[in-house]
Amino acid sequence: MLPQILDKTGQLDIFHANAGTYVGGDLVDAEPDAIDRMLNLNVNVVMKNVRDVLPHMIERGGGDIIVTSSLAAHFPTPWEPVYASSKWAINCFVQTTRRQVFKHGIRIGSVSPGPVITALLSDWPQEKLQEAKDSGSLIEASEVAERKTGNTFTDFVNRMRVNRACMLLMETDQYISTICYAVGFNNVANFNRRFMEIKGMTPGEFRKQGQARFG
Repeated sequence: MLPQILDKTGQLDIFHANAGTYVGGDLVDAEPDAIDRMLNLNVNVVMKNVRDVLPHMIERGGGDIIVTSSLAAHFPTPWEPVYASSKWAINCFVQTTRRQVFKHGIRIGSVSPGPVITALLSDWPQEKLQEAKDSGSLIEASEVAERKTGNTFTDFVNRMRVNRACMLLMETDQYISTICYAVGFNNVANFNRRFMEIKGMTPGEFRKQGQARFG
């Protein structure tokens, strides 16, 4: 995965390990193969992906890693012992790895949302799902992003795209339209509008300002 990221962006500043699946219900009813698949994705894949990006971040002298955990990692949830155990393992992984990599300027942390409305909820015990709906405790994925970043998910993504565009404007001579599509905008007008909102100037003005400042 990392080679493809570096081919497109040149560097990796933030890595979000957000893989996961769910096995709920009584342990005695869980299929052994389902347990293996869930532990492999929720624990092994997360650990291996974080491991894969660390050498690049260590070489660069910094980076941020976010791992999606769960409220189930913080107290015993008797209706999901398999899933909860995988998230307890992830919390331990984050806490111990943090102590290894902070000396390299790398920050690693986890977010622990409650029940989020995703396909994972299809495996929830029906009574628990209804209880969560009735109490209003289910949240949208966009709400998690907004709580953590202070922006809506769309605003956060646009800001990341514009920041990437700034780097390309300064470090390459690519056409502005090429940069627009390279960072993920689907048309130049929208790119220019978002760039103006975030940076207070057009992409062309930003490039000229940088050229004047740095020669």
